[in-house]
Amino acid sequence: MRNAVVIKQDGTFHGIDLGESPEEEYSAISSAVGGMIQCVPLGESDLMLWCNEEGKLIGLPYNESATKVWVKHWGQTDVMVGDCVITGGIDWDSELTKGLTPAQVIQIKFLAHGADVDVEVIG
Repeated sequence: MRNAVVIKQDGTFHGIDLGESPEEEYSAISSAVGGMIQCVPLGESDLMLWCNEEGKLIGLPYNESATKVWVKHWGQTDVMVGDCVITGGIDWDSELTKGLTPAQVIQIKFLAHGADVDVEVIG
């Protein structure tokens, strides 16, 4: 199972299953962000941030937690609006995104709350 984290605009989090095909993945991410999707790599982290492509145009609310994740990787160059999804990077062999590791999920949650941490799972 490939999973991702949804950072809701109200600051809450939940996981989603990305499915097994490009169509299932698109449907899962599109449903989570409420429309057409836009993807941006988060620096060199092997993480991708997905948001509603028209979110600013249609007036979706500011997402402080997702913006904190963005700022960690790109500085204060933009703000995120609406619900956002974080996945692993692209697996170019399957053309699907990678699921998140437990360490990545923990790190995303810390970053979304403004803490800059590196997480390593031992054992």
